[in-house]
Amino acid sequence: MAGQNMRTVVLGIFSLVIVGLLVTNIFFYQKLQQAQQSEDLQEEVQAEIDMLITEVGKLMVLPDEVPTIATVSDLERLKTQPFFAQAKLGDKVLIYAVARKAILYSPVEKKIVEVAPLLIGENTPPTTQSAPQPTTSTEVSL
Repeated sequence: MAGQNMRTVVLGIFSLVIVGLLVTNIFFYQKLQQAQQSEDLQEEVQAEIDMLITEVGKLMVLPDEVPTIATVSDLERLKTQPFFAQAKLGDKVLIYAVARKAILYSPVEKKIVEVAPLLIGENTPPTTQSAPQPTTSTEVSL
């Protein structure tokens, strides 16, 4: 009888170990799949960025730096900025911080819509002038 109980206990422990290993394997397999999907997504995003830079680079000389890229997704919030006057949903903004340049690009039309100097975190005090001066560029404040 004692041998029977001992065998049942050993079989129970062995079963628990097998189930534990199975659950652990499933957990780590799912984590591996998530990591691979994340890596695939990062590669896809990088390929899209590279393609965008290549397309814009065919239309103009770009600064020698990696831009920050944003997508126009809310025209209402941008309507007060002249830089975005002709923007459409889905347009891309390439922001070159070192070169202090912003480029609005339409991937649908494959055209540069606007280019402007970039002002980041600057508060330019108003200047007093005797006569209004014509401006030829638009400044983007972010």
